[in-house]
This record gives sequence, structure tokens and C-alpha cells, in this order.
Amino acid sequence: MIPVMWLFSLSIFTVLREKTRLRANAPGILLNFFLFTTVPFLLCSYLIYCVYLLIIPIMGRSGSGNHAEEVVAFITTTIFSLLFNLLAPLILYVRSPKKILSLLSTGFLISVLLLVLTPLGFPYSGEISSPTPQRYMVMHVDRVYFSKENTVRERKSGLWLIDLDVNSPKGG
Repeated sequence: MIPVMWLFSLSIFTVLREKTRLRANAPGILLNFFLFTTVPFLLCSYLIYCVYLLIIPIMGRSGSGNHAEEVVAFITTTIFSLLFNLLAPLILYVRSPKKILSLLSTGFLISVLLLVLTPLGFPYSGEISSPTPQRYMVMHVDRVYFSKENTVRERKSGLWLIDLDVNSPKGG
């Protein structure tokens, strides 16, 4: 349904742009483009929000076998790329595309440098007063071994330490 809405709204925008005198009026084109794509964009934003509501708790419970941050980053990159492809032609209607692209590139570069070179991007602190949280689950298990005659042959019990993320203590 959402792709049909994108297609329908962009088709109406294109037909109206060709039938009216909006071809020479760049601000009018941008305003109409944003007007026609507001509803599909809001629906896509809501669906992205729902995907995050579904995926992030699952990634939190999936254990330490994968890095949940990488999965969420991949999903975010994919969704952003799909939405950006629909908005990329807007750069043609701007007076100086080089200024806009250089401004966006500079903002991206500054944010990446801030995340990589400062403690802002590191999710865990090295302070002793607030150590890195370790998520693990401790379960008491009881194993019962039965013989062929269905009698208890052996019974063992103990604690089972299940690590839930990459910061959990590793068993050796």
C-alpha cells in the first residue's frame, strides 16, 4: 500500500508540474513536492518506528551470538537509503547544488568525527563508579537422567549462566 501511495503522489505531482507553470518556479516545485509526499513519508516513518519497536527488543534477547548494534545499523541504513532515493531528485531544483551537498557532507563528516574521536559515540564509560553493564541470566537447572526402565539413574543440579550480550562474562 505504501509504495502505491508514493507512486500515486509522485505521479500527481509530476502531472501537475507539467500541466501548470511550476517548471520555472523552484520554490513552488519544492513546496508542492513536500505537500504531495507528506502523507507517504509520515506513513513510512510510522512503519519504521514499528519495525524498531519489533526489532530492538528481539535483538536485546537474542544473546551474545550477534552484535545487535550492527543489525540495527544495517536496518537503519537500508531504510534510509530507500527513503533517500525518493528525495534525491530534489537537489536538481536547488540553485546551487554544490553548496547543499558540501553542507550535508560537512555535517556528516563532523558527526562521524565526533562519534569516533570523542567519548560521545562510545556507549560504555570507563569510570569505576559507573561500570559497563553486563547482562546475563542466572538459572538454576536440574537434570534428571532416566534408565530404560524409567527409573532415575542420575540427578545433577547447578547454576546455568546465560550471557545476553557481548559484555557478559565469558565461561571458560
